[in-house]
Amino acid sequence: RRPQTTPAKRSRSMAQKNDVRQTLQASILAALRGVTGEDQLTVLLLDDTMRRVVSRCCRLSEVMADANITLVEHILAPEAKRAPPAMAAHLSAVYLIAPTESSVFALEQELTTRRRLYGGKRHILVSSALPGPLRGTLRVLSAGGALASLREGVAVEALALHAGAFSLDRPSALRRLYGPPPPLNEDNIEARLLQGEDEAGGERAAAVSHAAEQLAKLCALLGDATPSVRYRARDHPVSKALGVALVAATPAARAGAGGEASGGAGGEAAAAGRRNVSVLLVDRSSDLFTPLLHDFGLEALAEARGVLREGRFRRDPTRKSAAKNGPSQVLLGGGGGDEVWEGIRFQTLDTVEEALFASTRAFVAENKAVEEARSRVARGEELSTKAMVQVNRRLASLSYKRKEEALKVADEVRESVMSLLIAPAPLPTIGGRPPPAAEDTPLYKLMMLEQDLATGRDGATGGAIKQAETLSRIVGTLVDPLSAPPPSARSTTRASTDSARAASFSASAPAAESTGGTEGAGAEAEAPRAAEAEEVLERQRLLLLASLALPLSDSARRPITRASALDSEQLEAVSRGLFCLGARPGRRGTGGAPKPPPPPGTALLCRHTPALAPLLRSALGGGSGFTWLRRRVREPGDRGAAGGSARPDLAAGRVGSWALRGKAGSDRPGKPLVLVFMVGGASHAEVRCVHEVAAATHHCDLLFGATALLTPTQFARELVSMERMPPLSAAPVSDDEAE
Repeated sequence: RRPQTTPAKRSRSMAQKNDVRQTLQASILAALRGVTGEDQLTVLLLDDTMRRVVSRCCRLSEVMADANITLVEHILAPEAKRAPPAMAAHLSAVYLIAPTESSVFALEQELTTRRRLYGGKRHILVSSALPGPLRGTLRVLSAGGALASLREGVAVEALALHAGAFSLDRPSALRRLYGPPPPLNEDNIEARLLQGEDEAGGERAAAVSHAAEQLAKLCALLGDATPSVRYRARDHPVSKALGVALVAATPAARAGAGGEASGGAGGEAAAAGRRNVSVLLVDRSSDLFTPLLHDFGLEALAEARGVLREGRFRRDPTRKSAAKNGPSQVLLGGGGGDEVWEGIRFQTLDTVEEALFASTRAFVAENKAVEEARSRVARGEELSTKAMVQVNRRLASLSYKRKEEALKVADEVRESVMSLLIAPAPLPTIGGRPPPAAEDTPLYKLMMLEQDLATGRDGATGGAIKQAETLSRIVGTLVDPLSAPPPSARSTTRASTDSARAASFSASAPAAESTGGTEGAGAEAEAPRAAEAEEVLERQRLLLLASLALPLSDSARRPITRASALDSEQLEAVSRGLFCLGARPGRRGTGGAPKPPPPPGTALLCRHTPALAPLLRSALGGGSGFTWLRRRVREPGDRGAAGGSARPDLAAGRVGSWALRGKAGSDRPGKPLVLVFMVGGASHAEVRCVHEVAAATHHCDLLFGATALLTPTQFARELVSMERMPPLSAAPVSDDEAE
């Protein structure tokens, strides 16, 4: 901890930067400092949601030093894994949770126990506004004297992907926003009412409200509690619904920016500097083709094929170097960021090795004295005491260890991804058989097929793809065993998640030990089922790609559906998801004009251009493709504050004067910020293309966000899991309902 810089000054300096990771970090640390003191020992308890949020933007050392936290624990951890009773008796507890039923239930169980786990004060910080039933539960506990304080809306439930991108971590938002709501019944009505849903609004209203609340809080932290909002008129109506909800949520964000209502999350950021923030809402149904494709970047392929799980790399325990290389799990891009990973995450595989070699060479040059000392020791020479002390001091420094670990992890990720594309060389035969090329792996063949579907050209000849040949390749890929990614670490169904949480609450340690064999047998039985489900999902994803890329007739569709070996319900789920998002089978995606064929030997470099890239360039260049929703509320000192027109001047400057032109007398210095938000979830290719557009844009700062970051398999899973459309009712409907 640097004594010359106070935590408040450090938070304000970080909030001034155009870095969503540092903005989220400043708000969380400010909220924690509001309830902790320097003269007391405090334990921080997190649930699953806030654990992911905090780990993405804060290092453990920063939480402990800047927020006066002594210990960090999980709210679902058993008592045996908590702090020892002698230590816990002197600890105050701060619970930082999301307003979910499982977190509030676990908190209620812990606060109402007969024996207090922690002897000091207990504070509750809730990231968002609590639904009515859950708020009543905590209010009763607070009135009974079990709590010292209760604050809501203290943090943004967003995962910082990198400095210029974030995700709301809601993969189910695509199904909840675009799919028909499941009917209320006695099995799910209690859970849905506890989450703030009602029979009229349903899941869609709850998802829109949650996204609007998080965006409003983030805009307030960025310096504008009343941002300008735009959406595309041709998009799905859910974009306009989110824009209207965001406009309605900004007054609450303005009130919370004062610092008291939100636990100090917005006050310091607002004091650091105010700026014009404009929100562009882009609909997921505008481009269904891109999220179904594999992007050829390192991070995208690693996430899609299971090498990374939500940014976390798990080392293979069977490798000999796994034990000596470091911890078994590493979070890439978390905490304060990693310059090695940030430099290679968007690069293609052929350039990653060269970039890693350059980083390693720079690291060796920076630590030349260490390398020279190692060489001298290897030659049998003796080092002086002074040289030995300097070398040991450098080897023990935190910066040296972090950089060395980052280089090792990045190289291991690259090797893991390359092993999926390039098959290992077999034993040489008598005739001297050469090692197989990358074309021998099923993943390589699958990606070559996807590239041809995306570009509309044959990668071998360079001409337009022929439908008959493409159909035969699709049929062959469906017939042969697919290289499906391993099952996701997180549960894919709400029922399985709820049952697991209920088991963790009710099961005791002895009972878990006694049933260990049964659980192991159950896990072994579930493994083949999970693999079969992933295989079916991969076949459905290929059918979705074929439906969007090729104008298939009934005669052409018949061999594909026959080769997929899917039943009628699985085939119906493919078209049902497309129809819910307004797509029709046989229409090509809006990915732009086909690209020229790649050079020989570099077939994996021809990336698909998402529809978001030309759309964003047009908007930043002054295009009028976005519909005005509400002008920024003028404040005292702005020109035309009294009697100003509520309609923007679309021809006055790029993206209109509403975003990029400063107002005379305005107290909002610096370049304006444009926040592009993808409703329904974004792909790694879109995160990469916005990163490239932001690097080439100099007249404004660009920030990208989405409801979730989805891999091709996850996007296909959400599409095919949409509910059936409800049957039409014979009862008359009103004009409003018909509209």
